[in-house]
Amino acid sequence: MFKILAHPYSLRLKNIRSSRLLNHKREGALLRFSFPDGSSGYSDLHPWEEFGDLSLDQEIELLKSGRPTALGFRALQLAAKDAEFRRQGVNALEGLTVPKSHFLLSGDEHKDHKLLETIANSGFDTLKIKAGSALDFLDELVGALKHHPFKIRIDFNERLDAGSLPDALNRLKPLEEKIDFLEDPTRFDREMWIKAMERSRIPFAKDMRLEEAFSDKSIPILVMKPAKQNEEMFLQEMHPEQKVVVTSYLGHPLGQVQAAYVAGVMQKSIPLETAGLKSHHQYETDAFSERLGPLSPHFQAPAGTGWGFDDLLPKLSWS
Repeated sequence: MFKILAHPYSLRLKNIRSSRLLNHKREGALLRFSFPDGSSGYSDLHPWEEFGDLSLDQEIELLKSGRPTALGFRALQLAAKDAEFRRQGVNALEGLTVPKSHFLLSGDEHKDHKLLETIANSGFDTLKIKAGSALDFLDELVGALKHHPFKIRIDFNERLDAGSLPDALNRLKPLEEKIDFLEDPTRFDREMWIKAMERSRIPFAKDMRLEEAFSDKSIPILVMKPAKQNEEMFLQEMHPEQKVVVTSYLGHPLGQVQAAYVAGVMQKSIPLETAGLKSHHQYETDAFSERLGPLSPHFQAPAGTGWGFDDLLPKLSWS
């Protein structure tokens, strides 16, 4: 068996207006696993109760009792991989090609033209935007982004109802050539999605309850989250014509490194789309996020073995 110690953390969003869709303070825990062979490995556990995960305490308790959820089991798997790299004395991202990332806008940042210029000048060519059910917000996006060169991804988290989808697509028509995809616009309805994509010529991406669209080439894009999904199983289940976007779980910087590692491993087998691995810019800077480097779509691996942060992790309080 293994022993688990935890270090709870809080991440605070820079843009308090993001709390319209996300809690202003995000809670999670870094976990340190001690394995029978004497090795230790770290992983990030960052549940989203809003989207069906259990509470942090419940996730940890089930993990310790040997009955982990998918989130807890992946934390164990990724910690074991980290321990393996630490035993070998190598960085997990060494020799891997990690796909570039989009920039995630939150709150009303789409209105900040200076920020958009900074993002573009830093090399980002793709934006991801969290949207809700308010259709007027889509009008704002059109007005703010129609003259910018970015490709645009809009994530609705299933907040649109079926009846409002045609109106939403109509409002987005001025951005049609710029839209990379719409993620989970409504609760999944295969026939409705296919018809809407044919009418609008805008691709849809599936993230929530991903198993509903595995092996279905009519659903063109799958969003893979290494915090919950195993890359080997994912590659086996998906249709060869489906495209894949790998994203972090919007958690701790260590969790972002884990996601970047999985993306690099997957890219050895299939070409990946622009990813969503650099979410630390959403939060106030700390010692860990500083190690991920300046604003850039390219992932910078923190120095050290495994997931890195060798000098920071031992200084944390573990219990």
